[in-house]
Amino acid sequence: MPKNSVRGEWYAQKEPVKGILSGRAERTGWEINFDELSKITNRHTEFLEKVKQFADKNLHAVYNAAVYRSYSDDGRGNQSEHIAIVFDVVDTYIKIISCRVDHEQQPYVFEESFNKSYVWSMATML
Repeated sequence: MPKNSVRGEWYAQKEPVKGILSGRAERTGWEINFDELSKITNRHTEFLEKVKQFADKNLHAVYNAAVYRSYSDDGRGNQSEHIAIVFDVVDTYIKIISCRVDHEQQPYVFEESFNKSYVWSMATML
């Protein structure tokens, strides 16, 4: 069965990761457990540094946040594990910072911010 974005099948393979963030949706006062985040990312230094930089400047303005684990396949049957931390900042934009756990092979850290209204508009168009 092909993946269908309308039914959310492309989204279904993510798993929420507990124990990294503490806080409540629509409230500020979030905290990040960097020891646990370090463990699940295999101590990905660049990823942890980017999350810390964001947290130092913006964590007071986060309304919602989550950590997810997902897997991708390279087409040859090899799976890689990814960790993403997502922030809803002042209900205005979404910040995502993501990495592969096997960072010795793929050290790249994805970091991007998206206007929340724009993301919603694009999602409803697709």
